[in-house]
Amino acid sequence: MTFADVLDQEMKPEQNQVLRNAAMTGSDAGVVMNVNPYANQTQRIKEKRGEIPPEDLSKKEAVQWGLIHERNVAKQFAERMGLKIQMVSRTVTSKEWPIAHGHIDAKIIG
Repeated sequence: MTFADVLDQEMKPEQNQVLRNAAMTGSDAGVVMNVNPYANQTQRIKEKRGEIPPEDLSKKEAVQWGLIHERNVAKQFAERMGLKIQMVSRTVTSKEWPIAHGHIDAKIIG
């Protein structure tokens, strides 16, 4: 599967939300498969259709800590796997499946 960059960290949060609402993301996959204990399928469909606003996760402690530690987690992963990475903070879309988007914090470069 090949990917193309569709945006970078310069995009405004409201623009990013519009993009996320038009696509299926990795976060949506768990909801669709009914294995995400924090969201349900009906709620996610209504969010995607714009019938209800998506929950603001920015104040949740787990989200805040995750953002703080992105770089360290990526570095530890690369070290343990014997890989080289580059921090990128990009949202990408599949060229084969344009509805499929994902946000990556780092990419493997070697």
